[in-house]
Amino acid sequence: MNKTVLPKKSEHQKSFLLWGTILGLTVLWIGIIIIPQTLTDLEQQQALHTFEQQENTLNDEIIQLETTLSNQQAQFQKKASKFIKSEEQLLPPKLEIEQISKSLEVYSLVNQSFNLSSLSFGTTKMDTDINVAVLPVNIEFTASEKEARQFIQYLQTNVLPLGLGNQSEIALRKFIKSHPVPLCTIQTIDFTTLQKDNRTVSNQKKVTLNVNFYGQPLPKETQKK
Repeated sequence: MNKTVLPKKSEHQKSFLLWGTILGLTVLWIGIIIIPQTLTDLEQQQALHTFEQQENTLNDEIIQLETTLSNQQAQFQKKASKFIKSEEQLLPPKLEIEQISKSLEVYSLVNQSFNLSSLSFGTTKMDTDINVAVLPVNIEFTASEKEARQFIQYLQTNVLPLGLGNQSEIALRKFIKSHPVPLCTIQTIDFTTLQKDNRTVSNQKKVTLNVNFYGQPLPKETQKK
């Protein structure tokens, strides 16, 4: 029986097959692992870049909003400063007896037919029902009934009677307007007819007012019931 003898592969062919196999496995490994991993890295880099852009945009918007808010606050403070100052004057942090006395005395100087006789101050206390400080004051003066009612209106509104300010000195008018009395309520009013030599003094009344001036709450350590 004749046997067919296959020719043996040369060393060169074996080497070629080996390297071909290695190359094929390498290509397969690149296709299965390296390329997907590379794509994943690129996607991550792209996502990171997109996130950084969004973060920068958000930071710019925050800075813009902060700038806008700061400008609006500055405009509000500028417009509201006059009203805030007025509110602090009408409801001051502390009820200053000297300041109130001076304002009332200057009012008396502005109105020459109004004679302030006496001021008697009580003790500042807390009104816990409305959470404000209260200073009771007794005011005595002589004036016509019309002038007395104008003075009462001034105490309640801090507005000078019509025509009175124009007749007074400019410095005194400015002082009264820039130093308003605190918020005030009238508790009692007493009108007494003036007499001189057993005769009634025409058009003049002695007036006694009991009023309360109000201020911001007292510090807790100084509050009195």
